[in-house]
Amino acid sequence: MRKLVCVMSVMVVMMSCGKDNAMTSPEQPMPAPVASTPDPEAQALVALYDATGGEHWRDRSNWGSDRPIGEWYGVSVNSENRVVGLNLAYNNLAGEIPEAVGQLTALRELDLSHNRLSGNIPESFGELENLSALFVDSNKGMTGPLPAALLGLTLKAFWTYDTQLCVPEGEAFGEWRNAIANGYGMIGCGAERSLLVAFYEHTGGPGWKRSDNWLSTAPVGDWFGIETDETGAVVRIVLDDNNLRGSLPLQIGRFMHLQELRLKLNRLGGTIPKELARLEKLRTIEFGGNALSGPIPPELGSLSHLEDLALYENQLTGPIPAELGQLGKLEWLSVSRNRLEGSIPPELGDLTSLRLLFLYGNDLSGPIPSQLGGLENLTALELHDNRLSGEIPSELGQLRKVERFILSDNELEGSIPPELGGLTNVRTLWLDSNRLSGQIPPSLSDLDNLTVLWLYNNRLSGPIPPELGGMESLTRLSLSANNLSGDVPEELGRLSDLTVFLVRDNAALAGPLPESFLQLDLLVLWLSGTEVCIPMGTEFTSWMDQIEDLQGDLRCGAAPRAARSVRTARSVSVDLDAEERMLRCDPGY
Repeated sequence: MRKLVCVMSVMVVMMSCGKDNAMTSPEQPMPAPVASTPDPEAQALVALYDATGGEHWRDRSNWGSDRPIGEWYGVSVNSENRVVGLNLAYNNLAGEIPEAVGQLTALRELDLSHNRLSGNIPESFGELENLSALFVDSNKGMTGPLPAALLGLTLKAFWTYDTQLCVPEGEAFGEWRNAIANGYGMIGCGAERSLLVAFYEHTGGPGWKRSDNWLSTAPVGDWFGIETDETGAVVRIVLDDNNLRGSLPLQIGRFMHLQELRLKLNRLGGTIPKELARLEKLRTIEFGGNALSGPIPPELGSLSHLEDLALYENQLTGPIPAELGQLGKLEWLSVSRNRLEGSIPPELGDLTSLRLLFLYGNDLSGPIPSQLGGLENLTALELHDNRLSGEIPSELGQLRKVERFILSDNELEGSIPPELGGLTNVRTLWLDSNRLSGQIPPSLSDLDNLTVLWLYNNRLSGPIPPELGGMESLTRLSLSANNLSGDVPEELGRLSDLTVFLVRDNAALAGPLPESFLQLDLLVLWLSGTEVCIPMGTEFTSWMDQIEDLQGDLRCGAAPRAARSVRTARSVSVDLDAEERMLRCDPGY
């Protein structure tokens, strides 16, 4: 019914679309086709039958019989008994279309789609001066440039998708193609196939891990890593971890229907072509884990349908283009582990669809834009391992959906905003290795889903807030290398899931470890560099013996002893800073 609707809208003069009007009947034994007949149109039909394996057709009712040709399956005739419609779609035709079909000069519609035809469209089709609709789609074996004879036809519908037929280059064919109101799958000769060949050559194709069907005569949709749409246009190129090397050719900007371009974990070098900005339908660019260099093209900001831009783990330099803030549909932006410089563009705060923002592992500097607090759909904010400075914007506390909030290893100053207590879904909060000062805000106790809190290596002062004992989901807590004072609050013994507790190198932290800690199944306890002591008694002695890694086991009322470290199935690192970093995310805890 699909072609009946499409064709009737542009072919009011046609008597029938054939496909829906043709009566199908069960296959019956038929006599052999007539070898010769005085009717030239019957001769042309018999030639088609013979050339396309008629004896194996799904339905060959009356073909070759002495019945009028208008009663042959799929044939429609006019009042003069001239063939005006021929519908043999889905009929198991195999072989090449014979030149004799060009004798059906009254033909208006020809549907040979969804068969197993091969070869090209015959030159004789140029004689079909009344032809308005031609369907040869879904014949994967049909190949080659369309014959110039077709330029004399005024087609209103022409479908070639899922074939290897192509429209020759040149002004004449260009005007002819543009005049077809219902054209489907008409790809220019040498267009995408030659573009893929260029891509293959530029990226070391002979050395790929897999290159099934590449450079063969198979439809490009059968080439490894390539997906085409129903028109035969390339819509996906996915060649992850396939040993691509070399550089991306500029011609990649000519895949006008491309929606996904995934080339991660290869060895591609060179720059990112700004020509990608021409691909208006592009939704995904993933180039992570290559050796791409140079700047991020600001032209990518014009890709209005882009949802994923993943350029992580390359050698990109220069700033993050402010133009990326125009990508209104972007959900994932990752430029982590490159060599990017400059500040974070405030325009990124306009990416209201953004869910994942990964800028870590660069050389970014300057303040964190307060505008990022408007990213209401953000679930991960990772800005660590840069040179960001200034204060943490209080607006970031508005990120209600964020689960990972990581600002560690920067040069951030000022106090921890109490507004961060509004991160109600956060599970991981890393603020370590900055220059943060002031007291730990008790509002952090509102983070009911928080499992990891890392405040190590700052300039925080004052007591440990007893309110932190209400963080029921907390499993790992590091307050090491700060200026905290007072004792360890008894309320921390309520953290029933806590396995890692680090407070080392807080010289003014003192007093006995609360008895409530006996309820905790700690695996790691670091007290060295503090005056915190462990009470005497068999209960605490037994409890200490179950801790795998204990640093600073000063017993209350006893002479100081050398720190001991006991581990099971783990080696002890002499670099406590490196150990702190490892413990932030070690799944073993």
